[in-house]
Amino acid sequence: LVESIKAAVLSNDRAGLLRGVHSLKSSSANLGATTLAEICREIEFAADDGNLDLACVLVERLLAEHKEVMQALEDQGLAA
Repeated sequence: LVESIKAAVLSNDRAGLLRGVHSLKSSSANLGATTLAEICREIEFAADDGNLDLACVLVERLLAEHKEVMQALEDQGLAA
């Protein structure tokens, strides 16, 4: 999902970005990664408003938070 989100931002694919962050938001919330889910929600709002510049900035935050979440899951032996 993260790779598809990055690709969508780089290609200004608003619909692809919305699909990706919506899916990641749901998955993150189910895992209890609330900060990651919140960033996804912020990206959804920015993209819905047509503000892809803000969405791009927020994707940078998403990537950093995703890395932290993946590390935490790995530390617990839960990462795939």
